[in-house]
Amino acid sequence: MFVIHSYCCLSCHTYHPVLKVTALLLVLYLIFSICVQIFFTF
Repeated sequence: MFVIHSYCCLSCHTYHPVLKVTALLLVLYLIFSICVQIFFTF
């Protein structure tokens, strides 16, 4: 989780749209996977 957090901070502080979009997609994918796990668990 620390690697993902540091990557997000790095992408936010860097003015490269590609990094920002990639970080955003990565965060959305993590949230989606967590929601799917919770949905299939209960």
